Amino acid sequence: MRLDHRASLIQPRVGVPSWNAKIVAACFSSDNQRLAVVTADREVLMYDEKGERVDKFVTKANNSGPKTYIVRGMQFSPDPLDAKLAIAQSDNAVFVYKWTRRHAEMKE
Repeated sequence: MRLDHRASLIQPRVGVPSWNAKIVAACFSSDNQRLAVVTADREVLMYDEKGERVDKFVTKANNSGPKTYIVRGMQFSPDPLDAKLAIAQSDNAVFVYKWTRRHAEMKE
């Protein structure tokens, strides 16, 4: 088996504690057109098929208290036309986020 390095998507962040910049989970959409990466500071970064970041958002807590939860995992829905991203958290919550390229374009 031969593996080739294609790109480095996330560079080390200056001034951010190393524990907070760790990657907690990553997953590809079923059509391999999107990659979602979540960091220890609960920020979800979305990349397109070219490796370009197209969106980012912060997950929300299950309650209105302090953000003490951690992200345990995430998974895209199997239907690429109905792109949903499920995120499981340690505060006993699973949130489903709907994401479309149009949403990302509207934010720019």
